[in-house]
Amino acid sequence: MTVCATIKKKADALIQDLDVRAGDNGQASQTTAGDQTLSITPDRREYPIGGTVHVRTRLSTPGTSKDIGYKVVDTRRKVVYDSKISLPNWSDMEEVYRGMLDHKIQLKGRKWKVGRKYDVTVSQGDISATARFSIVRRTPIIQSDHDVYMAGSDIIITVIDPDSDKDAFKEEYVGDGDNSKLVIESDHGKIDGYRLRETGKSTGIFQGIVGILRARADGSVVCHEFGDKKIDRTQGTGIEDGFIACERGGDIRIRYTSPSGSVSYTVFASNYGAAVELDRSAYPCTGRVRITVVAPDLGLDSERRDTIGNDEECRLSVRTSLGRIDGYRLVESGKDTGIFEGSIALTGFAGDTRAGPDAILRGTTSGGPGPDGGLLACSHEDELEVELTMGSGDVYTRRASIRWNVGKIAFFKNAYQMGDRAMVQVVDPDMITNYDGLNSVAVHISSDSDKAGFDMIAREESPGTGVFKGNFLVDAAGSPSSGAKIQACYGDTIEAKYVDSTLPPPYGPHDKIAVAASARVLTADGGLLPLPQEKIELVKVTVQSGRGGRRQIMEGDDALIVVDVAHVDGPYTFAAIVNASDSSGVELDLLVATLDVKHDGSARHAFRWTPPGAGMFHITVHLWESLERPIPLCAAVSQSINVISGDQDHGN
Repeated sequence: MTVCATIKKKADALIQDLDVRAGDNGQASQTTAGDQTLSITPDRREYPIGGTVHVRTRLSTPGTSKDIGYKVVDTRRKVVYDSKISLPNWSDMEEVYRGMLDHKIQLKGRKWKVGRKYDVTVSQGDISATARFSIVRRTPIIQSDHDVYMAGSDIIITVIDPDSDKDAFKEEYVGDGDNSKLVIESDHGKIDGYRLRETGKSTGIFQGIVGILRARADGSVVCHEFGDKKIDRTQGTGIEDGFIACERGGDIRIRYTSPSGSVSYTVFASNYGAAVELDRSAYPCTGRVRITVVAPDLGLDSERRDTIGNDEECRLSVRTSLGRIDGYRLVESGKDTGIFEGSIALTGFAGDTRAGPDAILRGTTSGGPGPDGGLLACSHEDELEVELTMGSGDVYTRRASIRWNVGKIAFFKNAYQMGDRAMVQVVDPDMITNYDGLNSVAVHISSDSDKAGFDMIAREESPGTGVFKGNFLVDAAGSPSSGAKIQACYGDTIEAKYVDSTLPPPYGPHDKIAVAASARVLTADGGLLPLPQEKIELVKVTVQSGRGGRRQIMEGDDALIVVDVAHVDGPYTFAAIVNASDSSGVELDLLVATLDVKHDGSARHAFRWTPPGAGMFHITVHLWESLERPIPLCAAVSQSINVISGDQDHGN
């Protein structure tokens, strides 16, 4: 715990202002007679009742041992202080004091009055010097470093009380004495007389630190760790050992009383609540659910990553129609972020026969310790609910649908030359049957020259993505087809077909449909496909962080790619294809969607894409008549995005 330098700086300026308004400025005084010189300097211009005036006298006349007299008179010339000091001979005094003499005058007793000015005179023999000071009373002030505090944080309490600075040569204390008291109180505890320490000699600024404990609605206190100490009750005497319990959203009252006045101040315990977020609005019945809870109040220890979800203060439940996990633990994303993360895997239902020998057990529910070990059974038409219950009784929920999807298939290009290697991508999250390994699907490849074709295996590049890729060689007719190449002639159409047996309503659980994509083989002279039909006049592509706002895309974030289409010539349904590549042009992913034009001639679709890491990436959007008819409707639109690494983040 450290002292707030900003508050001290402001307080110094405030005291200086109070000094200026308190009265005339005192000045050092010097008198010279022949070869004799005498000067006097008080350590301040204003003093509180009960304070100590330190008067410094410079003696510059050698060879004299005359006594020194001090006299103080008020503005009515009434003597209120009179004292004489017998000095040793000059040589002894010079060795000890180097020509300087300090004298103390205690401002105690009824003869000293607030608001009056006093002249202090020092005399030695025939010469004397006079300086002026005042006695003032200044109302104290209370400040804190913040207005709202989270449980586990510290309040830095600052009392500005120049009148409690009695002695400019000592660091002093307030708050727990007979003449001053600091009371810190909430609805769940009270500290009566908390000690504060002056920030330095003669500052008049006193500070101390008090930790915040979280009190539950039933009055019990959550045990917090402060360093190596576990604290579960209001306690402390000062300066840094204080702790006060307060419920979420409650107030903490601070009152300081001294002879110069009484002042009060109120701060509040935070009540930010919590937000439950899911990475998707819909999941396949064997999808992975990533859960994020934003709850700044639950980050109790700024020196480590906290956990939530499995205790009385915060309990997380995840459920579907076929399973439920209670008390699932999430882990803070970093020290003092207040963002907690975890995931569970949906395991589908027992009747799902797609599971391979290495696949997860269908229909299994297992809580696991968290944050990533949970398994949850569900049907192919279900609802997922995540519920966070706080110790205060507040409940926060988030829901998502669970359903099978119609698979999508696409070529990475709409035309190939003979000898090219064609790449096909299938997107079907329903086919994630094993989260610990790479899944695969079968794709049938054929051409005009080879109607029979062959079956190609498309595989995931990363576990649990549901994105499958495969490639084959476009070879001249006459060469027999195999699992790695297809026979084709110039001008042929090549077709890739994927049979999807996991379909949403209105399909039944035993229905199957085939989805297909096609590409063309360029003519012998390298002829291109037909020019764009220009049925669409405007395409606008924007890319931003999936976390929203104007933040930069960070490593690990989703990129939200929004395709806006306007001025479409009549009602139309067409395909939008997003090609993501790295800075060297290597294709990384292919995203496909079907867009329906609205009556006003516009259409919009938002794609989510997770960059594989930091760096520069290129996004290219194509609009085709359909995946089966890859006829361009307008020129492709490209945009570059810069994904920054975590160590480049500056809080954006």
